[in-house]
Amino acid sequence: TQHGSLTVEATTATEIRQVAQVSAGAASTVASFLRGSRSSGQSVASHNAVVFTAVDASAGTDISLNTTNGHITLKAGKMYRLTGSVVSSITSAQRTQWRWHNLTAGLGIGAAQVFYSPADTAANSASGSPATAIISPSVDTVVLLQNTSLLTSDAGGNPDFGGAGASVNPWFEVEVIGGQESSVVVPATP
Repeated sequence: TQHGSLTVEATTATEIRQVAQVSAGAASTVASFLRGSRSSGQSVASHNAVVFTAVDASAGTDISLNTTNGHITLKAGKMYRLTGSVVSSITSAQRTQWRWHNLTAGLGIGAAQVFYSPADTAANSASGSPATAIISPSVDTVVLLQNTSLLTSDAGGNPDFGGAGASVNPWFEVEVIGGQESSVVVPATP
């Protein structure tokens, strides 16, 4: 048994279970966390955002998702880890790149996710690792996962990997990893 911690278990790409366990007589702070995804593919023009349409799991109030435009709002005064992935694509003739973008400051942040399509005759390779970033905003900040390719790219929707569903479509996770006390406090039990 873990006491005073948040345990997140993912058994499938769409199922996440959160458990906060607290020992008797002690209080615990649970860090804010948000996981979101799309339930279908999306055509994303150059320098536009992946529009995440669902909150799959969340804890706390430091992170919020606007499911209309894909904007993720981070409260000031904390350090966040951002991870996002465009798992598959149906784009056939280009190189794609996805990167976190700080909309409030107007700049790209962190490491990009890059990959080639089967039709590309590239002389080199790319890993396809998720896009990642660490950010510590001093003001409430909006971030998004952006297509930084030169052309429109399809995010998700590839039927080669088990059909429709979150397993082949874009997802993200944002978590508080430092800063001031997180906003969710689990009180001690009497």
